Amino acid sequence: MAYSDFSVEQVLDTFALKLVEQELFPSLAIATKASSWLIETLDKGKRFALTTSSEKAKSEFLIAPILLEVEAHFSEKIAIYSGKNLDGDRATGLFGECDFIIGKGSISTIISTPIIAIAEAKRDNLENGIGQCAAQICGAISYNKKHIKQQETNIERVYGCVTTGNLWQFLKLENKTLTIDRNVI
Repeated sequence: MAYSDFSVEQVLDTFALKLVEQELFPSLAIATKASSWLIETLDKGKRFALTTSSEKAKSEFLIAPILLEVEAHFSEKIAIYSGKNLDGDRATGLFGECDFIIGKGSISTIISTPIIAIAEAKRDNLENGIGQCAAQICGAISYNKKHIKQQETNIERVYGCVTTGNLWQFLKLENKTLTIDRNVI
């Protein structure tokens, strides 16, 4: 079993998680406006990515530019990894490729920073990606516990999102509770 084989129910059962559906970011205020580069890039990219229905196109033309914009605002504070394998715990099925992994710290050849978020692109349906993303979040927490020195940081909360390019749904895993955002944006 790999990340892509998990349903939400399997993640909850396998890792003894509690499920909560609520608004994840009730008072989030966007303090930064999108750059003209991002607006122009997304405008060009969405015409192509949304008509092809390809997950790869959505990743490259919609998600990657947004993550690059975020990285520009948090330079040297986050690392973005694209298409990397994440071996969280092979014995429990927590392995496979992630579309995007966001780490805390600067980028390196291998994932050497604590993982703080996962982004997963899906062709048509958010529901199809929620189980996979939830499993990837579990894998990220397992990876952090195995690879990140405890004295450096203690990352017990990891976020994730599933997107079709048009729709975005966010998840959070903390203290054995998987929260799925009620809002789809």
